[in-house]
Amino acid sequence: MSLRYDFDIHTVVDDETFGSGDSKKKPSEFGLSFQSKGRKIAMFRDPKTAAALRAAPKGVRSLLIEVGFGLNSHHNGVPEGFFPVEDKPARQQMMRRLRARLDQQVPQEIDVGPFGLVDFLEAVAQAEPISNEALTNYHRALERKADALLDFDRTMFLTKLMGIVILAFITSRFTLQI
Repeated sequence: MSLRYDFDIHTVVDDETFGSGDSKKKPSEFGLSFQSKGRKIAMFRDPKTAAALRAAPKGVRSLLIEVGFGLNSHHNGVPEGFFPVEDKPARQQMMRRLRARLDQQVPQEIDVGPFGLVDFLEAVAQAEPISNEALTNYHRALERKADALLDFDRTMFLTKLMGIVILAFITSRFTLQI
């Protein structure tokens, strides 16, 4: 199974956000781990990748949690292979922590199971930053494409409807003449 290792950086909210008193929920109930560093957490965009990390051997899973990855997913609309330019410092910091941890000890089960640490590192190295302006243009292009598809669907529906009406008219005229 080929996984998509794109991820985004999210700010970890303060404990007050989770309620107070008896109604207070733990951050872990929302899939957040406060073992993350610097009040930032990385979350994979693809739920399959997050699931693969949750199922990964303990050494790999613990390594990524320790450097700031969460076990849930969240897609923020950035295209595959790119990340928001403002995430660059936090991503670099996480990758430095990951490299330091790997320099100390590489997990024995590095590529056991669907989550491939080597594939992940390769995807991180290939990802490129995207500016807010380029991201806005990307979203506008997607909206235009969606609008064009809707227009096409409407046109096809009306064409089929007209065909049915014409066929019904011809059929009714033909049966009346017999």
